[in-house]
Amino acid sequence: MITVKLNNAAYDEMSRRFEKLERKAIKLGLTPLTVKHLGTESAPILDSAGLDWGSRVKLNILEIEGGDVVISGWQFAAKLITKGEAGTQISRVPGFEDEIPVRFRETDTGCDHCRVNRQRINVYALRNVETGAWMQVGSSCLVDFLGYGNAEAVAAYLMEVQDFIGKLSDEDGAGDEDGEGSYGRGSGYGLALDFYMAHVAAVIRVEGFWSRRAAEIEGRQ
Repeated sequence: MITVKLNNAAYDEMSRRFEKLERKAIKLGLTPLTVKHLGTESAPILDSAGLDWGSRVKLNILEIEGGDVVISGWQFAAKLITKGEAGTQISRVPGFEDEIPVRFRETDTGCDHCRVNRQRINVYALRNVETGAWMQVGSSCLVDFLGYGNAEAVAAYLMEVQDFIGKLSDEDGAGDEDGEGSYGRGSGYGLALDFYMAHVAAVIRVEGFWSRRAAEIEGRQ
């Protein structure tokens, strides 16, 4: 579960993308994400330097749950992205909150199902919900391993959900450790146009109008 705060424009965009994901989940026979609107709050609008100009914006507070998938007793835990000498990046599936074995951090692109070690683009870590056993499975083996015709499409859907939630819970590319975040904080709001133009007019009254060229020559930029 994560909590995010969205301005109205971001909220509208989130709603459109959420509806697309919901349709995909239903088509695949999965339980869609749930989004609860918890209320709103007022926040200051900050410029690119992080300065508060006194204008405020309404934020929608949302709680998002779900995303975990179990097929034939196996739960998708993460997508494994090999980085060469840097090791393996573990892209955790939304909804999976348990610890992932350390061995997956230094794994190759082999598949525990077909036991063929070759270069693969998509490799997944799955855990058996009854025994706790772990398997590393290539995307092309998911259908055979799980005995489910849409297994690869399910994996692709989960990565879309991961991307969706990742963007929501990010602030300038860095999400909070506790799973909370905000979308469009800081300069993402932009200044209210009437407020900005009033400030521009006030500066011109005091300083006079300077063209960009004149300002560059005088070092006033």
